[in-house]
Amino acid sequence: MKPIHRKRLKRLAEYLLTQVPEEQFDMGKYRWHKNSDQICGTAGCALGWSPAIMNKRTFQKYKYKNGRQGVDTLFETISKKYFGMDTSTEWYYLFSGTWACADNTPQGAAARILYLLDHGVPDCFNGGGNPWEWDTSHYQHYLTDKKSEVN
Repeated sequence: MKPIHRKRLKRLAEYLLTQVPEEQFDMGKYRWHKNSDQICGTAGCALGWSPAIMNKRTFQKYKYKNGRQGVDTLFETISKKYFGMDTSTEWYYLFSGTWACADNTPQGAAARILYLLDHGVPDCFNGGGNPWEWDTSHYQHYLTDKKSEVN
């Protein structure tokens, strides 16, 4: 992962930890409204909150790169270009909507990002199976340690 992508992911984690209330977070939903140039006030996932850390010009660049994009295409573009990811195991570990069943909090999403930046995808994560059985213990203590560093 390139340093610029690492920096952007860290910025997203910090934003999730400090600015996103739990009631406006849902790993099962994007946040951005496709008919608006601004982010909306609805609940959204970690990736769906990413426009909040971009300046408007950067967001517009991704939004209109190939004409007016649908919301899925927009966030696929942001994943690939802004964060340097595709549908790899790293992407699935950070942004899969299936996390809504296992840890549906901005703190959990931030902890996964910070954990990935320091350690990569954990061995215990296989990205498949029953999401209710996904192991979250590897990053729970990590969140406590990192939250104090962010504040």
